[in-house]
Amino acid sequence: MTTTPRALRDALAAVAEPERLDWLTAHLRAAARTEQGPGKTVLSLAVSHPALLRAACARLAEAQDTRGYALAALARLHNRREEHADLSAVLTWALGQPGATPELGREALRAAMLGRDAVLWNHAWPVAAPGMTPLGVRAYGMQRALAWGETAELETFNAHLACRMAALDRTAWPAVLRRLETASEVALVGNGGSLTGTGAGEAIDAHEVVVRLNYPLLSGFGADAGARTDVMLFGESKRPFLAELFEREQGYGSLPALGLKARMPARAEFSPPALPRAPSLLVDEIGYRGPTTGFIAILLIALLLRRPVTLFGFDFFRPGLPGHYFGGSTAALGHELAYERWMATEVVPRLCPALRRVAA
Repeated sequence: MTTTPRALRDALAAVAEPERLDWLTAHLRAAARTEQGPGKTVLSLAVSHPALLRAACARLAEAQDTRGYALAALARLHNRREEHADLSAVLTWALGQPGATPELGREALRAAMLGRDAVLWNHAWPVAAPGMTPLGVRAYGMQRALAWGETAELETFNAHLACRMAALDRTAWPAVLRRLETASEVALVGNGGSLTGTGAGEAIDAHEVVVRLNYPLLSGFGADAGARTDVMLFGESKRPFLAELFEREQGYGSLPALGLKARMPARAEFSPPALPRAPSLLVDEIGYRGPTTGFIAILLIALLLRRPVTLFGFDFFRPGLPGHYFGGSTAALGHELAYERWMATEVVPRLCPALRRVAA
């Protein structure tokens, strides 16, 4: 649908209270016929009207032609709100339906780890396994072991990943990636609202390399966010808007930068370059399909490049906080923020002891 999130919420506000559920159900039913999955327009209601969205999707789940759409919306809603029991119930039901995809199975594996749900894991694995790479199998096996308090898989996974990294051809790597590869210490600065009031700016700027994400605002926020930027990492969805983002701070246009999660290699005439395909695929195998830019950056710098990293401002859009320290924007509902938070706080630090997380 082409309706913006704000337009949808404004339209909903104009509907009389007794008619809201009927109106939203009809709106979602129409969306289900035009979208392959719940888009950010509709799923913005998971933040503003979660109870109403839940009730409308429950209605849509009763009909076969809108069931898949409704279940996908409910899964995103429960994931964002960390309602693990409800999320497990939705995914268990979805896995039992004809046409359950490996991607759905892997989503269920991640939910099973967060909820420590062995039944869901066993139900999801046969669906998830087809098409998984050997590294992906090892990554999920290692994560499952840690979720259940076991550490035996850590060394095996690290050794396998080291072999994969050693086999990569680095001769064509962009200069910015080579700089990250040789950094003795890195401050990876997220844009989370938790950075406000920390006074972390001086500590950030003291690092050898300061990496930021998606061209944030800095002027006026130096006490908490710092002033230096040595490398900028940005999501490829931002590439069409780079000229606008460059205007946020002086010098952004000439800053060494790298695009992450590219659907295809960036054309040579366009700058900055994109992360090469080989390391990008490794990130995909370890993580999941819809990561935030910050999550990709953590896996790339700490896990693949094995650099000592300190994370600042990574709250993974924790409920109750502004989305960014410089504004209220929040993450798309396709991001599995609970999973990212768990990986960044429980899993990656076990694999990379030099990873620290502060101001979160």
